Amino acid sequence: MGDRAKGPFILLVILLVIAAAAAFLGFIALQKEKEINVTLTEENKELEVKKRSAEKQAADLKKQVEGLNQEIGQQKAKLQDYENKISEINNELGSEREAKESALSEVSRITAASESVRKDKSALETQLKAAQEELNNIRGQLAAIETVSKPAPKVEEVKPQEVQLEKIIVAPKPQEEAPVVSSAVPLEGKVLVVNREYDFIVINLGQKDGVNLGDVFEVLRKDKSLGQAKVEEVRDTMSVATPGTKDMIKQIKEDDKVTRK
Repeated sequence: MGDRAKGPFILLVILLVIAAAAAFLGFIALQKEKEINVTLTEENKELEVKKRSAEKQAADLKKQVEGLNQEIGQQKAKLQDYENKISEINNELGSEREAKESALSEVSRITAASESVRKDKSALETQLKAAQEELNNIRGQLAAIETVSKPAPKVEEVKPQEVQLEKIIVAPKPQEEAPVVSSAVPLEGKVLVVNREYDFIVINLGQKDGVNLGDVFEVLRKDKSLGQAKVEEVRDTMSVATPGTKDMIKQIKEDDKVTRK
């Protein structure tokens, strides 16, 4: 009977040990669970803080995004303005390019005209030189003609006096006397040289005949007037005169009659 009593007691002790161990294990597990809960709570708090911080950061980022969107909109507007300005500048550049091309074309034209003027000037200088040489030759010819024609005016001057004296001596009546030559009688001569290239004529009247610079002579052919010529240069027995019109020089010929106006 004693062995029978020990068996349940031992079993009870074992059960108590097992219960104690289970209780201890449970306590330990509970402590661990508490520690885990505490840890989880702290982690939750930290996560909550982090969440709030993240939400705040998200709100800040959202505000920054909105600000960036506004700034992007402003930048787009500025970009559009810049594009419009660029378009206007391109148009202005196009106009300036056209103006520049036109100016370059004008410069080229002016350069060509200047070159043409330079060539014309050179040609005119050559012609002027040739004209000067020809004028010198003509002056030489005039001097030669003047030398050759010197006796003629003397004969013409003496002849009227001889005729006048003869008539005065022979005439029995006053009414038959020849009229005395006076300054009222028109001065008449003829054309010696016609220069159509330089538009002037040479007449056989000069200082000895009373011709002065600026005198005007009418050129005649068979009593038909060809026009008037103005004296530009006077020599002893001849003068150089310029026709009044450009077409007049084409009509004048040597030996045409001239009469001072």
